[in-house]
This record gives sequence, structure tokens and C-alpha cells, in this order.
Amino acid sequence: MTESAKNPTKSENEATTAATDTMNALGPMGETAQKIWTDMGNETLRFVASRVEQDLETQKALLACTNLAEVQKIQAEFFTQALEQYRVQATRMMEMMSEAAPKGLPSLPIITSRGYDDVPL
Repeated sequence: MTESAKNPTKSENEATTAATDTMNALGPMGETAQKIWTDMGNETLRFVASRVEQDLETQKALLACTNLAEVQKIQAEFFTQALEQYRVQATRMMEMMSEAAPKGLPSLPIITSRGYDDVPL
């Protein structure tokens, strides 16, 4: 672990506190948004880590090739698999966002009436 990760600086602590205060000021909607953003960030990191691992495996397989036909076969499989994984990941992220929206909406105040003094004369 790096030294800065072990001991955050004053400005990092202030930035974290400011972000937390902002989210808390939003009330229940802020809590919901913070949880969803955290979940989406974790999911994105998981996906990226998985893709990097697969990229390295593909690179090793390409380096072991002895002819052009093997290279083309590995590349075709890699791109087909990558496109499918990105499609699945995009669908998963959209589902996470669509599930998050209804959870936060009931906590928002519904303003349907006008105030007495809001119309200028």
C-alpha cells in the first residue's frame, strides 16, 4: 500500500468530508445515490479487472502462435467474446441505474401547489 493511501493528506480528508457533507445534505435521495454510485463503481472495477486479465491471457496466446491462421482464430474469438461481455456489462449497468431510480424517487418532496406570493404583480 502506498504511503499516501495509508495517511491521507489534509486536502484529501477535506475533499472526502465535503463530498460526504454534500451527499448527506441531499437527504434520503443522497444516501440512495451514494449507495448506487458505489455499487456501480465496484461493478465497473470488477469488469475492468476481468477484462484486463482476459486481455493478458489473449496476449500470451498470441505470442505462442506459430502461424497466421492461429493468430486470426485467437483474434476473432477475442473480439467476439469482448463484444458480448461489453454488451452484457452495459445491460447490467443500465439495470442498476433503472433499479436505483424508483428507490430514490419516493423520498423526494412532491410540490404540486403554488405558494401565495410566487406570482409577481
